[in-house]
Amino acid sequence: MPVTVWAHRAEDRDEVLRQAVREAATSAADTSIDPPSLLGVRLLSRHLDMMRIEEPMRWRGRLIRSRFVVSCPSSATEATMEATAEIHIDGLALARLRFPVVIADGDGPLRTIEPDETRHRRAFASFADGDRARIERRLRLVTDLVPDLQIEQRCYEFRKDEGWTRSMSRVIASHDVFYLFWSDAARASADVEREWRCTFDQGSPFISGVALDDASLPPELHDVPFFRWEEEPVVRNELLLAAK
Repeated sequence: MPVTVWAHRAEDRDEVLRQAVREAATSAADTSIDPPSLLGVRLLSRHLDMMRIEEPMRWRGRLIRSRFVVSCPSSATEATMEATAEIHIDGLALARLRFPVVIADGDGPLRTIEPDETRHRRAFASFADGDRARIERRLRLVTDLVPDLQIEQRCYEFRKDEGWTRSMSRVIASHDVFYLFWSDAARASADVEREWRCTFDQGSPFISGVALDDASLPPELHDVPFFRWEEEPVVRNELLLAAK
C-alpha cells in the first residue's frame, strides 16, 4: 500500500487534500514549505515494512510528493499503526510529522487526520574544531534556504569558557534539534563527546546526525539515524546504518 508525503505552501493545503482524496491514498501526510529548497523525506515506522525509507523532494514552489510502498503484518486486518515522516535538507532535520496509518477491511469513508507536526526552529550544531570550515560553509547554505531556522554553531567558542560544562545542559536543552557532525576528529574529541552525551542523557533535543567519514559510532548512537556527508550539497543522502 502507498504512503504519500506532500510538501506545499500553506495556502495550497486544500488542494493537497483534494488530490489525496482523488487518488484514494491509503495514508498521506503533509507539511507546508515557504522558501524554495532541496528537501528529502525519510519514513520511519516500527510496525510497517518499507521497500525504501528515503526519497528526494525537489521543492520549486509547486505541490510535490514522495510516495513510499509499505506493507503491514498479514495478521493486521484492522489496526492503527504509527509512522513518522522526517523532512530534512541535506541530512539535517527540519521537521517531523507523526501520523497514524489506519488498516481496515473493506472500503470505508476517507477521513482527514491532522498529523502531529514538529518544526525545528532552533538547532545546536556540534562538531570537531578541525571540521569547522567545511561545516560552516554547508550551514550557510542551509540557513540561506531556510531563513527561519536558527543554527547555533559557536560550539568552538563555548568550549573556551571554563563554565561551559556547567551551562552546556541548559544551552543545548534550549534548542529543539541537535545537529551532530560525526567524523574521526569528532570521535576523538572530548568536547564533542560531552555535548552529545549531554543531549543523549537528558533525552532532548532530538539528535540529527551527519557522518562526515567512516568513523565508527559508539554503541549509544547506534539507534540514531546518520546521513552520509556529500562534499557537494545534494538532497538525497545515503542513510548510514550503524553496524550492529
